[in-house]
Amino acid sequence: MEFLRNLFFVIPVMVYFVFESAIISIVANLGWRYILYPRTGIEISYFEWVVGIWIFKAIFFDVFKLISSLPMPVEEETEEN
Repeated sequence: MEFLRNLFFVIPVMVYFVFESAIISIVANLGWRYILYPRTGIEISYFEWVVGIWIFKAIFFDVFKLISSLPMPVEEETEEN
């Protein structure tokens, strides 16, 4: 059950990375298309930019920052007599 809870916490982060990659890819694609493509002749599409940036962000994802933001279970305090 703990595994599923952690998995459902990571899925929204990955979806956020896709949206963030789509926005970054707009700038990268424009720069590539009008500045670097005429010089290199290598064509990279917008979708390829999105996937490449998303993979880069997923690989360098800092899971320890995510874990630190997870709510920790509260232990019940017991009285000692």
